[in-house]
Amino acid sequence: MTSINVNIQALINIDHEHFLNLHPVRYDKVKEAIVLGEINMPLVSICKSEGFPRVEDGRHRIISMFKYGFENADILVPKNEAEEIIKQLEEGVVRKPTVIDFSIGKKDFKLECFLC
Repeated sequence: MTSINVNIQALINIDHEHFLNLHPVRYDKVKEAIVLGEINMPLVSICKSEGFPRVEDGRHRIISMFKYGFENADILVPKNEAEEIIKQLEEGVVRKPTVIDFSIGKKDFKLECFLC
C-alpha cells in the first residue's frame, strides 16, 4: 500500500451514486473524529470487474472532509494501482451503472446496478 493525495471532488464524481448512500449516525461520528484530528486515510482500489476506482473504506470520511472545506485528501491505494487511480481521477472518469435487461413473463425490465 501507498498513500497518494487526490482531489476530493474528483473522487466523489467517479462514484457519485455510492457517495449518496451515507448512514447519518456514522457520518456524525466521523465529523467528530475530524474535529479531534483522529482520522485514518480512506482506502481506494480498482474494481476488478469494472476497472474504476472504488472507495473500499472511508466514504463518510471523504464526504465529511469535503463538507468541512478540504479540497484534497490523502488516500491509501495498492501500490500497483496508484498510477491508474491518479490517471482516472485527473481525467474525470465517471463510473456508469451496468444496465441489465430482463423479462418476467410478458413484462420487460431494465435494472441499473454497479457490479462492485
